[in-house]
Amino acid sequence: MLAKAYSLIEELEDVLQSIINSGDPELLKKKQQIEVINTTMEQLLSCDLPVPDDLTSRKKSLEAEIAWMDDPDLALPLIRDELVELIGKIDVSLKDSRKGSVKPIVPEKDQTSTRISYKPDSPREIYMPGEITERDKLRAVLIGVLRDMGGSGQVSEIKAEISKRLGDQFTDKDKEIISDGGFRWWNNTRWVRQNLTTQGILKNDSPRGIWELK
Repeated sequence: MLAKAYSLIEELEDVLQSIINSGDPELLKKKQQIEVINTTMEQLLSCDLPVPDDLTSRKKSLEAEIAWMDDPDLALPLIRDELVELIGKIDVSLKDSRKGSVKPIVPEKDQTSTRISYKPDSPREIYMPGEITERDKLRAVLIGVLRDMGGSGQVSEIKAEISKRLGDQFTDKDKEIISDGGFRWWNNTRWVRQNLTTQGILKNDSPRGIWELK
């Protein structure tokens, strides 16, 4: 069993390293095209000129294509969040089976190794059950909010409504400010939305700042 565990860890590290080192030229090209389009649109608006519909359509199309490509900026946070939940379950299982607080043993890595270094026992990354709002709950509330809004809504309005409905249930961890300057619960909600889009429950071609049910 231990050999299988080490094999799984090695395989996971190889996959993560390949994602980090991936430099998809097509993905980079699409991102550069969006930057050019944004600059052009800003210049037109600054001169009180209308933005051509085909330019707006092209931007939406590029955004949708990028969302479905192997973008490390999307893949890595998703993998991180899922691993955090899995580590929490492992930690609980260890405590239940050994009748005590036992941390998972992490083998030391060579300092010169090019592999990724993990700290699964970091308080910043491990969440016990009930420490943060479960994604299933965020998912149900998000869908409910969109339905009550007629199927779509501005992101700011959706955020405010979710906060109103769950505000008194959010934990201290939920309300922590993370690296991007937002609340942890809202960051988790955005990933819930991404998963719903992948599943075809939400549209992937909605206008910027709008979330819509299909």
